Amino acid sequence: MTERPLKVLHLLTALGHGGAEIWLLNMLKQLDRAECAMDFCLKLPQAGKLEHVATDQGARVFHVPLRPTHVGYLRGLRRTLIEGRYDLLHSHEFVYSGLGVAVANALKLPVVCTFHHWQSPPETPLTRAPVLRQLREVYGKVSMGYSLANATMRTALSRKVMSHLIPDWQRRDNCRMLRLSTGIPPPGCPHARARLREELGFGEDDPVLLHVGRFIEQKNHGGLLDLFARVRAELPAAKLVLLGQGPLKDQVLARVERDG
Repeated sequence: MTERPLKVLHLLTALGHGGAEIWLLNMLKQLDRAECAMDFCLKLPQAGKLEHVATDQGARVFHVPLRPTHVGYLRGLRRTLIEGRYDLLHSHEFVYSGLGVAVANALKLPVVCTFHHWQSPPETPLTRAPVLRQLREVYGKVSMGYSLANATMRTALSRKVMSHLIPDWQRRDNCRMLRLSTGIPPPGCPHARARLREELGFGEDDPVLLHVGRFIEQKNHGGLLDLFARVRAELPAAKLVLLGQGPLKDQVLARVERDG
């Protein structure tokens, strides 16, 4: 009788173009599902732009919407973990990380919390509203504090993030650095590079800077554009390419147009 695979459920907001999602989907392509079966539980009700990548690889994707009362989310996550017979819950949440940890603790399942940052600015008009924004900040501190105190393992993507959340993390056995990486595609040939530069309207020798990141507050595109203005003062031919999606994209592009 063959042993069943290790079953891991990843807790995310959605399967979009974020760094964590891209990393997980690349990992999914490398894993043998007969040895480690990775699935996803998403708190947004609508399908993310990359959800099909997960299902094409044989992963299951569960939509458990998070409503203000939280009751349906807690029940749905609990049911998903039990019916799927998962061995491990891996939360990539921040403000709402405490919910997943609480459910896993109640079921006596090990739970890993990965923190990609220590701040989570609101990304919707509703959560940016003055009173709701303050309430969300308080809620996030309580939720994150519970996660840090009760997760089986706490991981982070950089020393700065980990040191901010857990100053003495290096002396704790349940804290680890987690290096996210993806395969590097082969370099393009000189002809392809020249063609791309031509399509973008760049000169052959123009210095080009590429920034990859979602258009959200924490990526600080405003600061990036301030710095690039200083670069242009020294190198007038320099070009900046912004690659990404997100709620602040139109706002950033409006400034790009305004500043020329």
